[in-house]
Amino acid sequence: MASSDRSRWLHCRAGSACRAPAGSTPRLARLQSRIGTVPDGAWGPASMAALQSYLGTYRDGARTWNARTVALLQRYLNTQL
Repeated sequence: MASSDRSRWLHCRAGSACRAPAGSTPRLARLQSRIGTVPDGAWGPASMAALQSYLGTYRDGARTWNARTVALLQRYLNTQL
């Protein structure tokens, strides 16, 4: 993923759905299916809440990535290897 795509992906405006960069929507939809939200390929507040629930943490209303959620996701991914 190019740096500009990553920047656009991680810094979405609050309250808006974030679209994945071209080519990664199928991966995002698979992640959404796994965490129990609608697999529409757009990352928004419902996807973040579902991810936090899937990871077993409280839903804090975050609409974009925060350090706590990233750390929990990294910890989860490390157990899946």
